[in-house]
Amino acid sequence: MKKRKRDSSGFAVKDALIVALLVIIAVQGYWLLRRAKNKTEHRPRQTQLTSKRLGKIALIIDDSGYNIQDCDDLKSISYPVTISILPELTYSRDIAACARQYHKGVMLHLPLEPHQNADHYSKGYIITTVMSPQEVRKRFREEAASVPFIEGVNNHMGSAATEDPQLMALLFDQFKKAGLFFIDSRVTSKSICAPLAKRKGIPFAQRDVFLDNQKNREYIEGQFRELAKIARENGYAIGIGHARALTWQIIKEQTEKLSNEGFEIVPVAKLVQ
Repeated sequence: MKKRKRDSSGFAVKDALIVALLVIIAVQGYWLLRRAKNKTEHRPRQTQLTSKRLGKIALIIDDSGYNIQDCDDLKSISYPVTISILPELTYSRDIAACARQYHKGVMLHLPLEPHQNADHYSKGYIITTVMSPQEVRKRFREEAASVPFIEGVNNHMGSAATEDPQLMALLFDQFKKAGLFFIDSRVTSKSICAPLAKRKGIPFAQRDVFLDNQKNREYIEGQFRELAKIARENGYAIGIGHARALTWQIIKEQTEKLSNEGFEIVPVAKLVQ
């Protein structure tokens, strides 16, 4: 009887060891599977973090208002570009309305005095440095009213105006009253807009790259590469192009390309400070 007890005890210990070993194997297998699942689940998040590191890009399309075709071009772009519309043109209101419908940003492309101008505009269309304060305020209100849904303003021409602190201070007061931001198109290296906007408390940013000063594909694609480089280095970049058929086509291509590379295409309103 004693020998039988020892045998039974020995089997019990052996069984317990086997059970313990199986439990250990099962637990280890469970944690290995859990770790593999976690890696798979977190992979998209890692891609998102990489995207944020590459930088944000905002695109402004200037000189809109002449051609209703701009509405179709805005609709064809899946990303939140911003259209900057010249005031008091045939299609200024219509394009602002369709931009709003297609969830694109709308800005007033405010005509300001240049040092030189070969184009013809009607009298009083361009706000100049010699206008009285009353006339400046009146013209701004009229031109802003002709483009509904505006969130901000950028300058059309304006090399002389954006060097003039008195005129720009007067305009910035109007922008602030209307709750508008200002993007300096940077048509002159002597612009006083950045420090003045800071003093006036105006949400502000400035253009990094003109995309289409030359009207050919190779040049414009090169400018997009420069824009991406700046965004990668600084965290963000603002590019300005114009409402032309080739520029529209390349913007459509490049927004897809840059987004796939990991850049975030944002409304310019998100980059003002």
